[in-house]
Order: sequence, then structure tokens, then C-alpha cells
Amino acid sequence: MIGMSRTVPVFLALVLTFSAYAAPKRRAVAVPPSFDTSTIPAWLAANAQPLASTELQPYTYDLAPLRALIGPADVVALGEGTHGTHEFHTVKLRVADYLVRELGFDVIALEAPFPLMNKLNEYAQGNAGDPRPLLATLSSLGYFFWNDEEVLALIEWLREWNAHRGTRPPVVIAGMDVLDEVSAADDVVAYLRAVDPPASVKADEDYACIRMHQRTTGCFEAAARVFDTLAARATELASPAYDEALHEARVVVQSQFQFGPHRDDALAENALWIRQHRGVTRRVIVWAHNEHVSKSESEWAGVQPMGRTLFDALGSEYFAIATLTGGGTFNQWAFQPATQTYAPVVTTFPALTAQSYESLLRQSAFSAYFVSLRVPAPSWLATPSRYNAGTTNAGPTSLTGSLPAKFDAAIYIDRTTPTRVLH
Repeated sequence: MIGMSRTVPVFLALVLTFSAYAAPKRRAVAVPPSFDTSTIPAWLAANAQPLASTELQPYTYDLAPLRALIGPADVVALGEGTHGTHEFHTVKLRVADYLVRELGFDVIALEAPFPLMNKLNEYAQGNAGDPRPLLATLSSLGYFFWNDEEVLALIEWLREWNAHRGTRPPVVIAGMDVLDEVSAADDVVAYLRAVDPPASVKADEDYACIRMHQRTTGCFEAAARVFDTLAARATELASPAYDEALHEARVVVQSQFQFGPHRDDALAENALWIRQHRGVTRRVIVWAHNEHVSKSESEWAGVQPMGRTLFDALGSEYFAIATLTGGGTFNQWAFQPATQTYAPVVTTFPALTAQSYESLLRQSAFSAYFVSLRVPAPSWLATPSRYNAGTTNAGPTSLTGSLPAKFDAAIYIDRTTPTRVLH
């Protein structure tokens, strides 16, 4: 179970402890109107919902308040302060399990390549295979941060859920990102070879420089020709297989943005496509870094976050949850010239400043909880402040922004540890 801070009076701590162990589905007792929430600990006592665990559990009673918070939203983004934090991934899996089990979500869209996630989805649907080589391939494509026990646990949980789902629709996993353009091009050519062999020869020629990993203007103009030619045949070739091939052709074009500010535009476009073409309920869990799911301008200069575009498109149907930590360690990755690979490097968050969000949030009685950011925010919460956030490669470990402007809710975990890398 999650421990308590020593900064809260014993009586209040006992009251909050009782609520954490309440019977499943029991509603928390409303705070009396006279309750003084002028102090930070008191405001958190009135608004924070304690988590019984940050690891996947068979019970979900502590997550039940999410139902009212999320409301009609059918795209829920689960952000993470770093890609290399164990507890961020495990608590997100707990929330994803709740969204699937209790609210009927049936798609998980991951910040990962579209073609390769299709292969992982085949395993998640019960097909034979081993996800570990596919996760290793993700690593070779630059997604080394997904080659860990936590993502493997997500895939295995998904496979287990689908095997025992009863009459409910299967849950699928998909990739929103723009890398692995060579596999996407191969899939387009394979589709055309089945429906129009001469057209496949021309597409194969246009994709030649893509397969050579060239990033010239002419190369992407050729890729755009393949997409435009295929898009013009929508009425003639209409079918689910055509929709898939057309989107893969689009991903090839989008791959030109993998190193620029427009990558988030592509992530948003692909998330919306996945919402329309995957699953049955059209209820989607988006799994990405906090800064990608943000509803306001990114703290990364020149980038409009995916979350902002999704919020503009979906309004109240989009709900973003951030994960935050008061400190601890996480994995970043450093390039190793000798092996031409990236190796994990355990990084420690710097000491908190007095006015950082985490210094304020840790004044709760609980070391792990979630809180709505839609409630009227006191000045200490509304004022833009520093918060812990790590990039994938060695770099910044904090950003500054307004949490209520960026997210609808936040999960706070006081101390975190690194992900467990697969070897």
C-alpha cells in the first residue's frame, strides 16, 4: 500500500487512511462546506483521490472517481513525465485496465510506429508468436524506451484480456507515430501487388529512395505521388484493406516530419484515423509523453502538441491525464559510438524548488493519488510553475507551465524508479 507523509496531522491522516481502504464502489464522503481549504494540505485533502497501488491490481475501487471525471470523453490520453519511469507505466496500465473493464474503451493508441504495432496487435489478438523480438525491433527503430518489461506487461495484459473477454469486443493496440516508413512502404506495395500489379511496380520504384533512408525533397515528393495516386482510387478500391494501405502510404509521407516540429501534427492525424478505423466503441486510450498529450502550447519551442490538436477537434470528448513525480530516478538513453546503439543511463531528478508543482503536491497525506485539474484552481495551482519532466536522450529534467491549462487531471507519485530494460 502507499505510505503517508509525516506533514499531515495524525487525525487527518487517519481519516484519509480510512477512505483509502473503503469498500469497493463506495463514494467518498463529501467535504463539508465549512471545511477550510485555504491551505495546500487542506485543499489536497478535499480534492485528491488516493491510489491504493501504482501496480496493476484485481480491484479498481480507488479508480472509480475517474468515471465522473472523464464523463463523456471517449479519447482519454495517458501522459507520462518520462518514457523511462517504471511507476508511470504501471499506473497507466492500471488506469487503462479500468477504462477497458469499466468504461468500455477498446483501443490503445501508442506513441510508436504504425506498421510494427500492427504486428504486436496480432499477438495481442491471440496469434502465435513472441512480442520480445518485436520490442527489440522497436529499439532498433529508435524507440528503445519501449523495449522494457513495462511495455511487455502491457502487451501481455492485452492478450490475456482478449483471451477472456467473453462477449465484449477485443481490445486492439495501434501505433500513432511516423517512423518505420520502410515497412509502411512495403505494405503499400504488397497491397497493390494483390489488386493492381502494374501499379505496384510504379509504387515500388517511387519508394526506392525511402528504402535507402534518403530524406530528400524529391524522395518525399515521390512518396506523395504514391499516396495521391492511391487516394484517387477510393471509390474503385473501397475496402478495409484499401483503407489500411492508404493510411500506410500516408505514414510514409509523414515520416519526413519525424525530426521536426510537425511530428505532433502527424501523431494527432493518426490518432484521429485510429479512432475511426480501429475498435468497435470508438473509445480510445492515447499513450504518450505528457508534452504530446498537453491541451495547451508545448513547453518545447515551436511545437503544437498532439493533445492541442485533438482538443481542438474533439472538445470535451478529449481528456488528458498527466503523470508527475516528486523525485527519484528514471532512464534516459545515451548514444554509444562503439556499438552504434543507445544504452540506458539512470538519471536522478534534481532537488525540488520551493514553488515547483511537486513541492506543493507532496503536501498531501498520500504518496500516490490523482486529482482533477478542472475544479476551480487555487492560485498556487493555477500559477505556471516548474515540474519534473525528462526527455528520452540526456537533456532537460524539468519544464515550466500551467498544469490546469495543459491537463484535465494529474496522477502524482512521490518517488519513482527506472523502467526495467529488456536485454
